[in-house]
Amino acid sequence: MQVDRYLESMSEPQDTMFVEIAGLHRFTRRGDDWVKFREDLIQLLEQTISEELSKEFAEATADWISEN
Repeated sequence: MQVDRYLESMSEPQDTMFVEIAGLHRFTRRGDDWVKFREDLIQLLEQTISEELSKEFAEATADWISEN
């Protein structure tokens, strides 16, 4: 699974995190807490798209936890 992410750092109002999953799903959030964003995306994917996609995303982004 291809997961791209980047941070747009701004002084006003806040930093913005961007995540794109397989070129199909895009998510944004204000702030810079990648671990919390990841946890919330796992839940969101499971509840709105599929449990399978949620599990694939969790596996593909496991390294985000150690980076924080």
